[in-house]
Amino acid sequence: GSRGGVGATTVAMNCAWLAANQLQRKVCLVDMDLQLGTVALSLDLDPGTGLRDALSDPDRIDEVFIDRAVVKASERFAVLGGEEPLDDALIIEPQAVRKLVTALGESYDTIFIDMPTRLVVAQPDLLAVASEIVIVCDLSLASLRDVNRVRRFAGAAGIEARQLIVANLVGTRKGGQIAKADFEKGLDGKIDCTIPLDTKSASAAANLGVALASDSRSAATAALSALTSTLIGTKPGKRSFWRLKRK
Repeated sequence: GSRGGVGATTVAMNCAWLAANQLQRKVCLVDMDLQLGTVALSLDLDPGTGLRDALSDPDRIDEVFIDRAVVKASERFAVLGGEEPLDDALIIEPQAVRKLVTALGESYDTIFIDMPTRLVVAQPDLLAVASEIVIVCDLSLASLRDVNRVRRFAGAAGIEARQLIVANLVGTRKGGQIAKADFEKGLDGKIDCTIPLDTKSASAAANLGVALASDSRSAATAALSALTSTLIGTKPGKRSFWRLKRK
């Protein structure tokens, strides 16, 4: 996410859900915010404990470990996350994410990672395993500034993966929104996808512990479906991995 509150986790979760349920991929969604992540909570799942062990001791990662660590939301959709104490000092070994992605790739053909921006800033090499980087923003002036900052940061770190910019929560909302055309004038690129705000459907999904995209009537679902197809194609096939950063 370009900054907090733009809905990056919601976008990641719904694209992963659509990849599994609409495109019939076998998907794992990894929530790298081990202390404050909300992916499992939003899907009414137990967050599990395996991700911390994998990141702090990558030598433990193998097919058996992965099978025990993930939490199955359905036959095709699994979540890997955590809910660690706030006062714990979490350690991520340099090669842990790469090894984790490689191991997950043995069982899942599509991997989504919801990545806190603060973690990317601390360890920019974590982006090196991504084939797609999705930067989520809203149409605020602050988001415009921070999208450009994130893109420049990734470039300076030598990250070569394709970057897509997703404007989320577009529509009536408290606080000023810049017109899309004006927003793009200030970008180091174009907006690749626009997702409308649908407060009613989003609230209903949150209360039920399900993905917003499960509501085919929501205006946001069509946009999320299009984004998912852009990222991984419309048919099962080539394996893909993309990382979505969140502050």
